[in-house]
Formats: sequence, C-alpha cells, structure tokens
Amino acid sequence: MSPDRLRPLIGDYLRREPPEGRRLVVVLDGLDEAVGHPITAGLFPPVSRLGVKVVASARQIAGRSRQSWLNDLGWEEAAVARLPALQP
Repeated sequence: MSPDRLRPLIGDYLRREPPEGRRLVVVLDGLDEAVGHPITAGLFPPVSRLGVKVVASARQIAGRSRQSWLNDLGWEEAAVARLPALQP
C-alpha cells in the first residue's frame, strides 16, 4: 500500500484509545527499504497519549543519518528514544 493510502489508516489507529489497561505499539521496520515511496512528516501523526508508542527502524545509509530520518518523519529529537543497533 502506498504511503498516501496508509497515512489515514495509521492516523485512525493512533487516534484510538487503547482498551483500558492495554497498550498499543506500532512497528514500522525497514524505512530505508521504502523504494519509490518517500517517507515524509505526517506518515505517523504525533502521539502524545500514554500507552501508545511508535517504533521505526532504518539503517544509516549514505546521505541518511539518524537526524535526517527524524527530520523526514517530523519527529523531535527530545521525544525519540534511541535503541542500540544490533551487531550481527
């Protein structure tokens, strides 16, 4: 599915309140593999509710640093936790 079709669907899920006592985690693996579909701010709307987290993974490839991914997603550095890279 293209990002243009995913955006409203993802936004709908992230606006929903998780059932009482439950948490919602959305995982997007392989942002660096999204060939032909630019990753832009708004793909994941801002989430400020307790119990809702978004996890994204991407390799730091030529010309794409961690900061450039955050900029493209429209995420603020202070609101993002960094997980250590796994070594093969």
